[in-house]
Amino acid sequence: MLPNSNGMKDLLKWVMYGAVFTVPFVLLIVSGSMFFPFITGKNFAFRILVEIGFTAWVLLMLIDQVYRPRLSYIWYAILGLLGVMFIANLFGEYSPKSFWSNYERMEGWVTLLHFSMYFVVLGSALTTEKLWNRFFNVALVAAVIMSLYALGQVSGVTEVSQGANWRVDGRLGNSSYLGVYMLFHIFIAAWLLIRTKAINLKILYGGLIALFVFILTQTGTRGAVYGLIGGSILAFLYLAIMAPKGAAIKKWALGGLLVVVLLVGGVWSIRDTEFVKNSPVLSRFAGTTLSEGNIRFMVWQMAIEGVKERPILGWGQENFSYVFNKYYNPALYGAEPWYDRTHNIFFDWLIAGGVLGLFAYLAILISSLWYSVLQPFYVRLKNGVDTHIHFSVYEQALILGLLAAYMFHNLFVFDNLASWIFYAVVLALIHSRVSYEWKSISSITFSQAVWHNVVLPSGAVVLLLTIYFVNVPSMLAAQNIIDAYRATGVSPKLEMFEKAFNRGGFADQEIFEQTAQVGGQLYSNPAASESDKEAIVNLFTRLEGEMMAKKPNDARLYIVASNFYRTMGDLNLTMSSLDKAEKLSPNKQAIKEEQGVVYMMAGRSEEAIERFQTAYELDERNERGKVRLATAYLFADNQAEFEKLINLETLHENPGLLSVVINEPLLLSVAYQKKDYPLLEFITKERIQVAPSEQGLRTNLAALYFEQGKYGDARTVIEKAIAEIPAFKAEGEALLEEIDSAQN
Repeated sequence: MLPNSNGMKDLLKWVMYGAVFTVPFVLLIVSGSMFFPFITGKNFAFRILVEIGFTAWVLLMLIDQVYRPRLSYIWYAILGLLGVMFIANLFGEYSPKSFWSNYERMEGWVTLLHFSMYFVVLGSALTTEKLWNRFFNVALVAAVIMSLYALGQVSGVTEVSQGANWRVDGRLGNSSYLGVYMLFHIFIAAWLLIRTKAINLKILYGGLIALFVFILTQTGTRGAVYGLIGGSILAFLYLAIMAPKGAAIKKWALGGLLVVVLLVGGVWSIRDTEFVKNSPVLSRFAGTTLSEGNIRFMVWQMAIEGVKERPILGWGQENFSYVFNKYYNPALYGAEPWYDRTHNIFFDWLIAGGVLGLFAYLAILISSLWYSVLQPFYVRLKNGVDTHIHFSVYEQALILGLLAAYMFHNLFVFDNLASWIFYAVVLALIHSRVSYEWKSISSITFSQAVWHNVVLPSGAVVLLLTIYFVNVPSMLAAQNIIDAYRATGVSPKLEMFEKAFNRGGFADQEIFEQTAQVGGQLYSNPAASESDKEAIVNLFTRLEGEMMAKKPNDARLYIVASNFYRTMGDLNLTMSSLDKAEKLSPNKQAIKEEQGVVYMMAGRSEEAIERFQTAYELDERNERGKVRLATAYLFADNQAEFEKLINLETLHENPGLLSVVINEPLLLSVAYQKKDYPLLEFITKERIQVAPSEQGLRTNLAALYFEQGKYGDARTVIEKAIAEIPAFKAEGEALLEEIDSAQN
């Protein structure tokens, strides 16, 4: 039996507030049972909590006018962004991904919708300062837990998930994500500090600010740190200018400004000292130069070309990879091969939604700045009085500093769940202060009977269906991928991948790629039976057919397919896939070089040379491309052309080229195939110089001499290795016996 209406209202309040207050803790989730454990668990939990909280709010506001939504320019701007991006995604390059994203990012329109829903619930439910203070204190509890984990990483007790060991990432799996997370919580702690009168709480919040600033620096996230510095300077300047005449805060603001400037200037002035150079944190920030942003700048230029092609509504969310492939800059030969973000929030929105999308996104920022900073500033200029309308001058300065810091950070990265959540929090905080009654909604009434007997059960059904269809299939598929990796045997692995793909979730491309990778490994295993190989090929080709039908213009899919077919040894299908990839990304050297490798495998040396030559000429600074072209000449027995590109006698004059030569697997493979002993000896000796304790290199060098009948040289190498590497003694003595036996 259902409780009465009042009892149900109380239950819905608990559900709504419970969901709202639990959201900050989802960022602590790391789901080892799902693919992309630092992303999927958090995002699915966020979506489900928002769906629950939003449903409870809708049911409440229909029967209780206290919870009815109120209007503001921020509300309109968010609705505008939702609407513009819905249309942009609908007509974008690949709509399904634009709406649903993938496991690696879990953004797209669905996340934008949940961000908007969370904003609405926050702005409608947290209507008093008491509630906001409670929410912020709960958020700080979650941030302290995150910080303790990060401190464990600083001390070496817990491991850093990715990147440099010293760049902590907490439970977020990415140091940049933790950086912006700390940026928001510095603001939250500062907000509570200025609003409380209790000295002990001021000390507590001040200590938390110091802790969060320390963790922020340990992330090594330059955008967030520079944003914090710039935001602090802006906030102090604003206080110094806008605070009432004679107020002590003016002096404190100027003092704070001076401290920030002196700290930054001090670190900069000693940037060349050993103290700074020996500190990973300080050296990273003090050694920043514009040249380090060259890769970003080239990606942005490619983004501009994409915007020129589709200026009004863009390509749809999550579709920058098409622009990256189509307008690939060959100067990026040394960077990562696939970019799905421009690493600049403004270019990201231009690509996703064109000029309209960027305008809609900026409208949110501008409307929030209007209420919190610009309107008070305008009123003061107009009236000449200290009328700050909805926010005190301290609050204005804090909001201005945070939004400036956040946007500066986003000049070089992109949003993630952590930033989406707390951007919604800040926007809802402003909205809750400035919003006004929505009269047409306020006048709507529902009878208790209709609400209790029709609306309530209908809402419960809609919620359950939403949770299931939005989340469950993709959650199960994410688990199936992990199950496939953990399974033993070919059939169980294939069964899990097939089950994941058949779930009908949103990550079919990632499932296809993982199937191709694992399937290729299984196929190349000498223990694989013919029936196993047939099953692998059948599953791969079925998934490939479905993916190519869905995304015929995605170069990455053809590269994945070519790698699988190359593992199979089917060079015709390999080349066919590479040819399709090249048409979609004509300036990408890696594709042309792969074509060259396949031609070499087929014994077609002239065509291999042409492919490597074309790749190298796209950017002749590419030393890896130069070495690969030289390798093609070596394969074709054209020693003269090889030596024009690689002269072993003068190679030490170019350390960069030398490093590529001694570490290029293709060159080493062809040198062994051609029995080019001088080249092999050169490479092996150079690698020994780099890694003198690596026993295998000494053995390889001795084997080269042994093959040539240079037993004395082989003996000398082994004896020297025994002397320099004590652990090699037993193996070395056994090798010496083999050499002596061969001589006799």
